[in-house]
Amino acid sequence: MLREKIGPVQAGLLAFNQVFGTAVLFLPDFVVASARQDAWIAGLLATLVGAGLAWFYCTLALRFPGRNLIEILRLTFGRWLGDMLGWLFFAWWTVSLALIIREFVEFQLSAALRFTPIVVIDASFLVVAWYAVRAGLEVIARLETLIFPFSAVATLGIVIFISQQLDLRYVLPILENGVRPVIHGALYHLAWMGEAIIAMVLWMPYSSHPVRARRWIVGGTIVAGLATTVLTALPVALFGPQFTKQLLLPVYSVVQAINVSDFITNADPVFVVFWTLENFVRVAQGYLSATLMLAGLLGLRSYRPVASAMGAFLCAFSIWAWSNVSELLTFLGNVWAPAALSYNDLGLPLLTWAVAALRGLRPGSMWEETVTEAAEGYPLYRG
Repeated sequence: MLREKIGPVQAGLLAFNQVFGTAVLFLPDFVVASARQDAWIAGLLATLVGAGLAWFYCTLALRFPGRNLIEILRLTFGRWLGDMLGWLFFAWWTVSLALIIREFVEFQLSAALRFTPIVVIDASFLVVAWYAVRAGLEVIARLETLIFPFSAVATLGIVIFISQQLDLRYVLPILENGVRPVIHGALYHLAWMGEAIIAMVLWMPYSSHPVRARRWIVGGTIVAGLATTVLTALPVALFGPQFTKQLLLPVYSVVQAINVSDFITNADPVFVVFWTLENFVRVAQGYLSATLMLAGLLGLRSYRPVASAMGAFLCAFSIWAWSNVSELLTFLGNVWAPAALSYNDLGLPLLTWAVAALRGLRPGSMWEETVTEAAEGYPLYRG
């Protein structure tokens, strides 16, 4: 279905984008609301666990060489149960993708396009994403390779330009309220990270060197987690935890506050451009993943026939599902984060690993026979 291959470095950059793309927008609000001045500790804890999850997800994918997620579920659980779990995962992935699109739209409405109708921003964004999806994974990976250096410089620039205005007394005392709020904040952070990096299982069959790609994916996850942690700590050190948790977009507020000797000011449009590009790659990755899963579940040889319909559905659903940003934030905190942790990030991967281990499914000569027997009678698709 996909003939192109991506290199290990590109896989690592895509992993970075999966975590960093949207987490930098709304995640700091939830982490600071829970962990307050210890938000940076929550971020470090989540990064450590997220790196372990990334290694686990990739190791699970390496048990099934050359197989994508839908094939893995079918081969592990059988045709009917595997298809049911595949449809459930696809439905959850679609909801999460619509959520990411709406996050981007709300960011644009708050930061740049305040008087633009929401349907115009949503549809325009998805039309360009549809073009990238039609072009394929390699094009998306090359785009992230081009964007990453500028995003890294922009993130470092935020830290340098705002450093003189920070008051480190805001991050003290450490662990004032104990460990429990830190763990709660880390779980929010981990929900974002887990939801993002499990997508890399989808790209493992299309990596030219899967074992090397695993190391780069873990590395990209760590870098993204640390970058998100730093950007979460900045508004706390600038505004204080009490004021930060009341902000809709804490990191964007930090950028707006940059003032270097009255010379470097109003820098937020520059950063909006880089964040928009990172979000575009993030959505394009998720969009391509969704169309690949749908085509696989339907037994199609190509994902392109369903790409347009998928884009139209995502546009309509992302607008209809949440009437305003308050509903979006309520859904993120009370519904999406707990469900992502319990089912998508831990439940399904652990269940798949346990069943595969019990059935003895692993690479080797016996594995090839198992694949042949499992594929008989229903279509599977390869990269």
